[in-house]
Amino acid sequence: MRSKARVAVVVVCVCAVLTSSSCATLIHGGATQTISISTDPPGATVQVGGKEVITPAEVTLDRNKTVQVVATKPGYQMATTTIHSEFSWVTVLDLIFILPWVIDLVSGSAYTLSPDTVRLVLTPSDTRAGAGSQRSAP
Repeated sequence: MRSKARVAVVVVCVCAVLTSSSCATLIHGGATQTISISTDPPGATVQVGGKEVITPAEVTLDRNKTVQVVATKPGYQMATTTIHSEFSWVTVLDLIFILPWVIDLVSGSAYTLSPDTVRLVLTPSDTRAGAGSQRSAP
């Protein structure tokens, strides 16, 4: 009789653990993701997700939001790219139990940001405009 009670307790505990943990939260580690950003040349000012950093830098962004990355540096043309929020297929494992799936969706852990490393190449501005149009005096 006691062994049946112990088995029942173990089964209840295992079910509680399985239904309270969310796969994407466990694998991704939460609702935010750290993205590495660099530019060539370094030292550019980058605006991303409401933050401003000088490259090279790392920023922590919400997984459930697509963001625009804008890099500027004096003497160079502005460079832009997008970091996309994408559904993480790890979350499908949660469909066995509805509660973990809801937790991942609400927390933002059901998503991942891509790419996780951004490198922008800045093109020098044409500061010599009109230089070729100068004529020498006869």
